[in-house]
Amino acid sequence: MHRTRGEGIEEVFIVQTEGVDFLATLVRLSEDRVLANGRVLFEDGSRWFLESPEGERGAMREEVMTLAESFAAQYGSEVFRLRLNEVMGFDEFVQHLRQARRENPIC
Repeated sequence: MHRTRGEGIEEVFIVQTEGVDFLATLVRLSEDRVLANGRVLFEDGSRWFLESPEGERGAMREEVMTLAESFAAQYGSEVFRLRLNEVMGFDEFVQHLRQARRENPIC
């Protein structure tokens, strides 16, 4: 079931290349407050985990986009950005990703 209020993922930023997998999310905490979290997996197997303190939505979106664009530029790629129509929990979001991959293996 989709959640339209409360906490949950509302926006996703992805950079995926041969050398790096970058995934960051904006997680809604309240009407105007979010936090960012994510992970970066490098080709050599090393990982970075990202988590921000709570912040204002617009400023956090800009910070995450700047970080994603930096990785994209470094690895010759682009940022895939998805704003969800409805806020959803992480498990539900992962289910949607898996379903999309089954329907379109190119993803």
